[in-house]
Amino acid sequence: MMIRSNNHMTDFRTRFQVQNVQFKSVINSLNTNYKQKKPSFDLLELSLDAIKSQKTETKNPDKLIDYKNSPFSGSRTEAEWAESSLTQQRDGLNSIRNELEYQLERLNTTLSKIDEYEKIANGDTSQTEPSVISQNRADELVNKYKESIKTDYSKEIETVISFYSSWTDNYDKYSNGLASKVMGNGLKDISAKSLGLKDLSDDPDTIRAALSSAIDQLKVLSKSVEDQFYQASGKKMAAEVYSDPEIRNKRMELENASLEMAVIKEDTSFTGQILKIDDTIKF
Repeated sequence: MMIRSNNHMTDFRTRFQVQNVQFKSVINSLNTNYKQKKPSFDLLELSLDAIKSQKTETKNPDKLIDYKNSPFSGSRTEAEWAESSLTQQRDGLNSIRNELEYQLERLNTTLSKIDEYEKIANGDTSQTEPSVISQNRADELVNKYKESIKTDYSKEIETVISFYSSWTDNYDKYSNGLASKVMGNGLKDISAKSLGLKDLSDDPDTIRAALSSAIDQLKVLSKSVEDQFYQASGKKMAAEVYSDPEIRNKRMELENASLEMAVIKEDTSFTGQILKIDDTIKF
């Protein structure tokens, strides 16, 4: 039997101890990396992160108008149709408001015209520009402008509602009633009577106050539609493009010109005289 020397065992133990120290060094290095939160590229860990990310993008039950998960209705999603429906309702309210703002401006202009022509009719032209019309003609214009003052704005309001309310309902149908779930068609509840603009007295101050009050009501209703849409979708409604002030000014100029246009009555007698133009004038 051969007995190995203790020197061989000592050498083995020494090598083992050295390897053990190296192994512990690797373990310590891994632990240090983990504590420092170095990125891991483990496939399982990456898969779990992907699943977690997908869960955060799932349908939000708090939003009634869910663009990502909304089914299609024709060429667009129900969510998109609902947005169009609510936008048409907001635009309709703003269009009524714009019309009433114009009517308020029209009233102020009319009162200014009445004041101007009353001075001419009374011969008090010290505060007016030189006029080419007679006192009788100025008196006629005073009466015309007084007659043009509106005490009922049903026609103006109904014209706007008939247009926008139809589109609001049509888009709501395409949205499968989604727009109605957010907010019903409030345009159907709007009228001259509900806004306090029907059968008014002819007192200008009363009319002016009624128009101002109706304008304020419409601003509140329009803002309510925008707020309801935001709560239902988490998205702000697109801003509306307002009419050009120059177009409004042209409209008023045309209305004034039409009202002041001289009209030849049927019973007007003709003198039989013929107006002759000098044939030396060249055009």
